[in-house]
Amino acid sequence: MPRVRSEACLRKAEQLRAAVEKTQIEYEGNLLENITISIGISSWPELIEDPRQLFQQTDAALYQAKESGRNCIRVTEK
Repeated sequence: MPRVRSEACLRKAEQLRAAVEKTQIEYEGNLLENITISIGISSWPELIEDPRQLFQQTDAALYQAKESGRNCIRVTEK
């Protein structure tokens, strides 16, 4: 989300996470249960100084979310 501060990204990510959690998906006549997402957020230059680290830091935040039990959001710490 270009030109958006991490706080606004966090709010949008939470809306997306909650929407996915509430969505009912049917596949081959069966209702799939417990569909969730984990999200990692980073922000340059707000949270990281080197833009070359953006994807690595975002990926690290995503894995923190997954390791925290999934279905959550983690933001790169400064």
